[in-house]
Amino acid sequence: MSVTIKSNSRFFQPTTTIKFAWLRRTVVAVIGFTVLLIGLAMVVLPGPAVIVIPLGLAILATEFVWAKGILEKARATIARKRTRKKGQSNAADDHIEPATSIRLSEE
Repeated sequence: MSVTIKSNSRFFQPTTTIKFAWLRRTVVAVIGFTVLLIGLAMVVLPGPAVIVIPLGLAILATEFVWAKGILEKARATIARKRTRKKGQSNAADDHIEPATSIRLSEE
């Protein structure tokens, strides 16, 4: 029994796809971790760490589930804090009584 594989066979495509996926995952990991480490360095160095760290996580989230989870938790925390802050500022504004009349000079 002999098996012959033709050069234009479909059997070669999955290995090519697997190699490409591995290469893409590696490139995304290198770029994502580099951006993330630069962002972490910007915590103590001057720079926009608040922007660069989520950018690095967003790059990593394209290939890694754990990075997507961290990014979603951060988004949920920010949204929760924004709604809490809006609720507090509106409640604080209700207690301030506006001035009804202001005298600029005494006559």
